[in-house]
Amino acid sequence: MHPTLLLAILPAFASPTAAAQEPDVRARFVELADKGDRDGIVALWKAHPGDVLGVIDADLEGSLAAKEQGAKRDAPEVLAQRRRALFGADCALAAGVDPLLADYVSAFAGFDEAAERQFRGGQKAFGEARAALKKKDGQAALTAARECLAKAQPLGDWWGAQMGHSGSARAHEVLKDQRAALESWSMARDLAHDLQLFDDELQALSGMARCAKELQLVERERVALNLALELGGRLGVAEVEGWRKRLAQLPAR
Repeated sequence: MHPTLLLAILPAFASPTAAAQEPDVRARFVELADKGDRDGIVALWKAHPGDVLGVIDADLEGSLAAKEQGAKRDAPEVLAQRRRALFGADCALAAGVDPLLADYVSAFAGFDEAAERQFRGGQKAFGEARAALKKKDGQAALTAARECLAKAQPLGDWWGAQMGHSGSARAHEVLKDQRAALESWSMARDLAHDLQLFDDELQALSGMARCAKELQLVERERVALNLALELGGRLGVAEVEGWRKRLAQLPAR
């Protein structure tokens, strides 16, 4: 959905998976898809789980951009990108990826003109939430993030919904409403996990731990920290040491 928007809400972590991506997963996917090599794509997805959604989404966004630039809905390039995205999603199911990803792809591939406008409206609202967060305007950020969620979720735009929840979580933290922030972070984490958006999942887990600490929810903080340690260890982020120290400070069960 939103490769450029992913960096929008004050990213806390680097993305080693993207930086060290070898081979070029997108180019390899296109090559395999054009040959109809289902087994090859399944193996590719298993080897690069964090790249699946972004790689497929390039076709979805590409086909939408082509239509916005004047291509007809049945233009060969539009139909080719749509077919490739759906094929990639089918292969993701075979690779054991959560079905939510395939649902997102199939929803996007089936957008009519009204849905496409609503989708773009959700992206616009997220951009407004980002801008408000940079200004520390929690109420404006929350209003815009909720608009993003309201536009994305009915469409099956689960990536947009994930971003709406994460934007809401950050806005609630600015507004010092830790309980509401924890709820939003939890929803953002679940969606990121199912879509295999690992960096976003890690940010949500960190937010959950932060809010649980403020609310003195010791066991909930413990679980979030343990999950963040496991995922952060796989991603190779520096924050794991701080989480490990915080875990050691928690009272024993």
